Amino acid sequence: MMANTFKLFRGRRILMWFFAAPFAAVLLLWCYALGPFEAEWVEFGYYGQFNQVQRIIRSLPGLKIVDHWQHHDISIEDFGFQIEKAGGERRWVHFYEKSPQMRLHADRDIEQFIRLQMQSGDASSPPPRHMHNPR
Repeated sequence: MMANTFKLFRGRRILMWFFAAPFAAVLLLWCYALGPFEAEWVEFGYYGQFNQVQRIIRSLPGLKIVDHWQHHDISIEDFGFQIEKAGGERRWVHFYEKSPQMRLHADRDIEQFIRLQMQSGDASSPPPRHMHNPR
């Protein structure tokens, strides 16, 4: 009798893990990649790189974010910021999918790219027409 009870309990436990493990994996993937984490402090998942770049720009003295755009899909594929220098001059800094700057992850590398764009970037390159500013 005791052996049958143990087999029954073991079978239910295996069945529970059979369903629970994939469910947990999908839930974690959703939270990481697709979750609605719009908080500016969240630098992973859907808004991760956008929030990281935004934080870096805000930390640079003499620069102010005036506008931004995002291309939403399964992840934010492209995004950009219009940044104003202390003297009032404005420039766009864009991060397009598969562009070299999109592969930058270290703060110092992103900061260097932004500083370079502020010196030599295109002042009048607005976001593509199909992009929008959801915030």
